[in-house]
Amino acid sequence: MSFQNQYELAKILNQLEPQQLTKNVFFGPLNALTRVDFLMTNNIKFIISTGMPVYSAMKCCANIPMEKYAYVLINFDPTFSKSDYNDEKLFQIMCYNQIFSAQLSSFVNRALSTVEREEDIYNSQSINILRSNIITSDGLLKFEVFNDFITLCKSANMGNVLIVSNSGNDESLTSLLISHVMRNNCQATLQDSISYVKSLRPSVRDINESRLLMCNGLSEYIEQVKSHSWKDILRHQCYHTIKRKEDGSDKEEINLEREIMENYKRTKRLIED
Repeated sequence: MSFQNQYELAKILNQLEPQQLTKNVFFGPLNALTRVDFLMTNNIKFIISTGMPVYSAMKCCANIPMEKYAYVLINFDPTFSKSDYNDEKLFQIMCYNQIFSAQLSSFVNRALSTVEREEDIYNSQSINILRSNIITSDGLLKFEVFNDFITLCKSANMGNVLIVSNSGNDESLTSLLISHVMRNNCQATLQDSISYVKSLRPSVRDINESRLLMCNGLSEYIEQVKSHSWKDILRHQCYHTIKRKEDGSDKEEINLEREIMENYKRTKRLIED
């Protein structure tokens, strides 16, 4: 085999490998679901599919070499419509949806009690949407539901997350990965996040910043992450200032700081309502 052929083969094989995005999150192509060694070694308990029809994802997931009650499965498919399927396929989808939605809902109920702060769930509507394992949300809401679900997974500490798409390289997957990188590091720029994902999976190198920003809802989600992060910074500053004052300072100044903290909380509630 020539060097060029060896190089091309190595490149193809590399694209079949899943990558690790963060401590608890892995991503890659659809074939990763058939690799029991990978699933078991990395303690994969939560599987998210994106960029493919629900029926296709359902068929692929039927080949997962794990007992179906051993994991939680979610499909992001904004184009899903019952009218697109005949009665036989629709019945299969509804049975699939019933089984995995029950598992998902049970997990969400348990995980909610482990979340330290209400603010860690960006949109309370995510909890209602996560009662079904077929997620049709699009735009900003899609990124909120996706990241709020991963927040629940991390908080529950019951296993790791695998996100898959057909090739592991498409924009549907990449945009979700970018949103999660920025959710975990508010100081990163969009270009920083793109470069990081590309360094993990070079086969997504043709994805650029301008095209990602055209993904419906991504830019709005990035702004939301920045906003939440600044609120956290202000809240912590107020808290630590009060603690320092209480170590032996002017009572009026302490009360003023507390009033600032309470005003901040009231303003935040009004914004969220």
